[in-house]
Amino acid sequence: FLQNELHDYLHELSSTLMPYGLHTLGIVKEDEKMIEFVKAMLGKEFKDNVSRVRAIEEPEDERVLYQMLEDLLLNETDVYEVQRKWLNAEDDNVTQDLLKALKYYSDLKECVREINRILDALNGKYIPPKIGGDPVRKPEALPTGNNFYSFDPRTIPTKEAWNLAKKLVDDLIRRYYEEHGSFPDKIAYVLWSTETMRNYGVMQAAVLYTMGVTVDWDSAGRVKDVKLMNLSDLKIKLSDGTEIARPRIDVVVVSSGLHRDTFSALMQLLDKAVKLCIMADEDESQNYVRKHYLEIKEALIEKGYSETEASLLAGIRIFSESPGNYGTGLSDAISASNTWQSDAKLAELFINRVGYAYGLSLWGLEAHEVFGMNLKATDIAVHSRSTNLYAALDNDDVFQYLGGIALAVRYLTGQNPETYIFDIKEASNPKVRTLGEFIATEILSRYFNPKWIEGMMENDYAGAREMAKVIENLWGWEVVLPELISDRTWQNFYEIYVKDKYGLGLREFFEKSNPYALQSIVARMLEAIRKDHWDAPEEVKIELAKELQRLQKEYGFTCCHHTCGNLDLLNYAAGILSSIEQRESKEGEGGLPREDGGKKAPIVKSGESGKVIQTQKTAGEETNQSVGFGFEQTAVPSHTGAEEVSGYRMEISEQQQSKIEVSTTPLVALLIVILAVLVFYAGMRMRK
Repeated sequence: FLQNELHDYLHELSSTLMPYGLHTLGIVKEDEKMIEFVKAMLGKEFKDNVSRVRAIEEPEDERVLYQMLEDLLLNETDVYEVQRKWLNAEDDNVTQDLLKALKYYSDLKECVREINRILDALNGKYIPPKIGGDPVRKPEALPTGNNFYSFDPRTIPTKEAWNLAKKLVDDLIRRYYEEHGSFPDKIAYVLWSTETMRNYGVMQAAVLYTMGVTVDWDSAGRVKDVKLMNLSDLKIKLSDGTEIARPRIDVVVVSSGLHRDTFSALMQLLDKAVKLCIMADEDESQNYVRKHYLEIKEALIEKGYSETEASLLAGIRIFSESPGNYGTGLSDAISASNTWQSDAKLAELFINRVGYAYGLSLWGLEAHEVFGMNLKATDIAVHSRSTNLYAALDNDDVFQYLGGIALAVRYLTGQNPETYIFDIKEASNPKVRTLGEFIATEILSRYFNPKWIEGMMENDYAGAREMAKVIENLWGWEVVLPELISDRTWQNFYEIYVKDKYGLGLREFFEKSNPYALQSIVARMLEAIRKDHWDAPEEVKIELAKELQRLQKEYGFTCCHHTCGNLDLLNYAAGILSSIEQRESKEGEGGLPREDGGKKAPIVKSGESGKVIQTQKTAGEETNQSVGFGFEQTAVPSHTGAEEVSGYRMEISEQQQSKIEVSTTPLVALLIVILAVLVFYAGMRMRK
């Protein structure tokens, strides 16, 4: 294990690409970081070519590659002299790599033109077109500052994407079969516009190949049509080399609103492929698409639908938001964690938001019930990641879509589907990863990596905001797939970002650059504990409650989803601090000392038991319409004049009074502070 699996995993972590800081328009990185960027763009091929000339042990090989590029790019050493110095030989392949490095370096330095190009565009001047994309995967996208385009959509999926998809789907089905001894009934695929532009239709090809449908291209590489593959051609090879036949496996497609609008013709092509499978004269044991079509049709007829209606609805496999709408709504709802008590309401929100059907004969038909029927039979859910910049925790969209599917399936069946990522950051080395594997690698290579943190610290308030976003998205995954995020993971985030485990000066950084980001992090961690998603040690609860109190006292309230108006959280924190004071009073130790050595910090005293009874919710807070606030706004410190923030209004809804068994005087003081914040924002309309 230590010599094989562990070694391979550690090697993968050390070689995983990580974004360093944030991009600033028109600014290029320092020379050392430019070298690392160029090395990443050259990819594994550069390392392999060098290794064939001179065998170098790990990790020395990475140092040699860096120094070769340093001599070439910064010291302007000739390409042949660089090879003689470091490899004691010259090689044509290495020469070509070094010439590429010179071109990449020059292109990166030209990116300073970004602002001038934007000003030219605003002045109505011509901006040259150029292909866009991730420079690591697509170096020809540099230099930036162009009127970028992606590709001809008529070529999607490309032949290369098709071959890649076949490999990934075969591996996915093999893994499932070897674990369960049977084939999955249905696989859910998430389709995004940006991912399609990056990978040229790998996911669309995967949908087709899963059903046993292939693509017919013309001589120019444009997609003409789709057609059924022969059942005899549908085979997978097991790990022991045995080849077995597989059936046409059913699919359910969840498309983002942007993908729906950008690739509507592709959506119709996928729907045509579904219809081909349904109409195929094949045994249901070999055609799961037809099998589920007949099952859903029968169920709809039993519910009172006509034969015609049932036939149409049972053939739907492609779903998205209603026309003109975008997003699942889960991000805002999950963030406003004091507005819901059960994830059932979140699952219903997802089904109601995404349950609109699309295809050849319908477009945007409300079909929540049929969407649920499709999800019930789903064994696997898959998303793709084709970028070296974004992953699964640095944005909220992945958990909204892939996590939303898992949440809805669990709500409908009581079981989570297996969740996977098609990791195609390296097109030459695609991988099928479990979602757990993918996120673990992301966390270890980025957020637990001091280098990533230092890169974000260089971006001041924006870097602090990115750190807070990661914690918020961690919470999103915690809610949609609770088994995915362990207590130890939360503990590590706490130790690194709140306690500054690496000694990077994070508290000073937050308080100088963006104290509201730190308050958001602390509040989210405490809220995760309050809602029983993190079984944290008692000392952690105390530290978080004290830190939240300190930040709110010194900087005022930050008005993000989980802090603004969240009386449950404030009461919970007050109860923790009150119970400490009571214990210390009984022990004759007085109150809680301030960290600066002054008088004890003000706290809210709880009742005799030291517990805080949670405020009761009105019935309206459990409905889909009222789940979440749908905004995020940083509160202005208490000394700032109200005239600085005009034109917004926050509406305050009345709730039933709750009995909270706490001492009245300090609680009144706390409520006065809260009321002051709310009054400060009265007359302000928040724009979604």
